[in-house]
Amino acid sequence: MEDQADGERNPDGWVFAVWTNEGGIGLAWGEKKVKPKVWTHIAGTYDGKMLSLYIDGKLDISVEKTGKIENPGDPLGLGKYGGETYIGGMDEVFLYDRALSEDELETIMKSFEVAFAIESRGKLATCWASLKQADKTF
Repeated sequence: MEDQADGERNPDGWVFAVWTNEGGIGLAWGEKKVKPKVWTHIAGTYDGKMLSLYIDGKLDISVEKTGKIENPGDPLGLGKYGGETYIGGMDEVFLYDRALSEDELETIMKSFEVAFAIESRGKLATCWASLKQADKTF
C-alpha cells in the first residue's frame, strides 16, 4: 500500500500492489484523491482473481490479477516504497487471510470509533499529565 506522490498517476491518491507467481506485480492505482490532514479509511484486498482498493469503505478501483501471492515471507510495505518518504500517520492496521467484502469493509470503517474506542482516564499519559499539573517539580 503506497501513497502516490507528485509525478505518479494520481498525486494525493493511493496504489495497492501484490506480487504473484503468475506474472509478477499487480497494481491497483487509485483514482480518488485523499485530502491531507483528514482521517481516511484505506483498504486493499486480493482474492486470487481481483486486486481492489477501497477508500472510505467504497470501491475505488479493481483490476484483474491472478495467482498466489509470491514470497509471502517478504516484508510488508505501508506508506511508501523504496527510498520514498511517507509523511502522515497510520493507525489500526489489520491483515486478514482472506479478502473482505465491500460490506465488511464499510462496517469496519463505520464502527471504528465504537469498536476501537480507548478510554484515556487512568492511562499512563493521562496520569502523567495530572501529576505534572499537580506538582511542577517534574
